[in-house]
Amino acid sequence: MRWFEGDVVAAISETKRIGALFVVFLTGGKENEQQHMAALWDAVEAERDLPWRAVAIRLAEGSQDAQNFAKIYPVPCFPATYFIDMNGKPTNVVLFNKIEAMDGDKFREALPKLVFPIPGKEATSGLTRVDGTVPVAPAAAAAPVAAPVVAAPAAAAQVAAPSTSSAEEIAEKIRRAKEVLEKKKAAEAERKRKEDLAREAQRRDDATEMHRIAEERRNKELLAAAAERRKDKLESAKERERVKEQIKADKAERDARFRMQHSQQSSPSEEEEKKGIAAPQPIASDRCRIQVRFPDGSAALHDFPSTDRLASLRQIVATDARVRGSSFRLAQPAPRRIYGESEMESSFIDLALTPASTLLVLTDASPTTRIASAASAAVQPAYNPMATLVGFVTYIIWMPIQFVLSMVGMGGGAARAGEEKKKVSDEPAPSASSQQATGDSAANAARAAARRRNQIQGGIHTLGSTSDEPEQRAEDDPEANWNGNSTQFL
Repeated sequence: MRWFEGDVVAAISETKRIGALFVVFLTGGKENEQQHMAALWDAVEAERDLPWRAVAIRLAEGSQDAQNFAKIYPVPCFPATYFIDMNGKPTNVVLFNKIEAMDGDKFREALPKLVFPIPGKEATSGLTRVDGTVPVAPAAAAAPVAAPVVAAPAAAAQVAAPSTSSAEEIAEKIRRAKEVLEKKKAAEAERKRKEDLAREAQRRDDATEMHRIAEERRNKELLAAAAERRKDKLESAKERERVKEQIKADKAERDARFRMQHSQQSSPSEEEEKKGIAAPQPIASDRCRIQVRFPDGSAALHDFPSTDRLASLRQIVATDARVRGSSFRLAQPAPRRIYGESEMESSFIDLALTPASTLLVLTDASPTTRIASAASAAVQPAYNPMATLVGFVTYIIWMPIQFVLSMVGMGGGAARAGEEKKKVSDEPAPSASSQQATGDSAANAARAAARRRNQIQGGIHTLGSTSDEPEQRAEDDPEANWNGNSTQFL
């Protein structure tokens, strides 16, 4: 198809000038539909496939010409093709669904019927055919025949007036001519009525088709939205399952690490060496990353050259606020190893800490001081407000009664006190063995109270020996404490 190069106004002027069919191809909409309709029009040659002269123009969706065209002719959807006659009336509107199943040959064959789907409408379109002729309506073609019928009686009346023709014959001929004219008018009115009915039916079909297309598009959008929601739900479910699996894996890893730590805590490093646990071998690396864990459960990450000394890490830890002012030691959790002063001058690669390791900070605390403070706290009696109040009230009530009894001569209390004092003075002094037993029981009670207060003192649980002897408690590991969050003795 050869498309007009000017705008819509120039195309309409050219259509009026040559009496041509005005073809308007509106591009837009879905890409595959637009390409299909454009391919069908590219296979059309107006001079060969259309019996009328034609001016075709292509308007893009959203352009100014398309917007001006839509103000006059409502455009339901894109792509679409409008066929407009010389009266400015659309003879037909071709949407994509009407030509969806057509190829180029079928489209060219059906093109005349697509232009005029209603029979007989071509005669009133005013279009000029390719050969230069203009179709004429049947009523208009029969009209000249009626003129001689009307004129003939008049001429005959004029000619026959002087002869035997009478006025009655002339009146009869005029009546017949009028009847013929009335029949033609009735036929023309019937034809117009049928055309109006056909036009209305076509309009309803187009409206129904447009509604169907809009409904299908809305249903497709709803289905696509539902599919997208189902996809999102599936992805969310998969993500939840993945998170649950990750949580299970983390929990299993923590349990395994706890069991390993517990087994490492229960067996000293000397026994591990006796069992033949191989010492870690140094791994060649340029850098060494050390994670330092403090007794309060916090951690710090430091990066050193592999050839740097362990003393560099000790200096950094010594300046940390979490251990500042207290002595500490560095230890490796697995295999259990506490670094002394001799290892401070060794490099990280010599100590098999490369490329990454975790070291624990073990703070030094005096066990003798802990036991003494706990014992002093245990000896001090606990303050009981209720017992104090009861004793005070009893004292106030009993003292007046005792005073009255002593005034009336019933000094039994004083006499009994003297007798008891005499009895105590007459009793022999306790032996050394009884005094020692009494002292041992008091000491044992003080030790038990001190042990209980020392085991949970300030929220710090003691991992030392459960012996009642303070000397044995003093021999426990001074770092054997655990606050529920510490990673000590890993």
